[in-house]
Amino acid sequence: MSAVMRTAMSAAKITAMSAAIKAAMRTAHKIVILLCCLGLALSVHASTPGAFTPEQASTRTLPANTGQQWFWLSGSRGPSFADGQAYLYNQNGERLGQLSTGYWFN
Repeated sequence: MSAVMRTAMSAAKITAMSAAIKAAMRTAHKIVILLCCLGLALSVHASTPGAFTPEQASTRTLPANTGQQWFWLSGSRGPSFADGQAYLYNQNGERLGQLSTGYWFN
């Protein structure tokens, strides 16, 4: 077999392999798009809110902090810095109270 024929056969094999790879990539791309759409649809369905129940403000007196571990949890709230909150929790993870910390609390 001559070198020209081997080169032509190699080029044909490369072209066939290239076409197969491109087809597989198109299929994989379609699967990824399908999975992204499915995930988006599920997240929209799962986050559909139910009936709105407004929070009722109240106060209560906390027991003496003898031997209990209490801690404050606070953080920035993205673009709504004007509505900062700090939460008081006990060692069991029960929320004991909260403070409105106002604009850009540190």
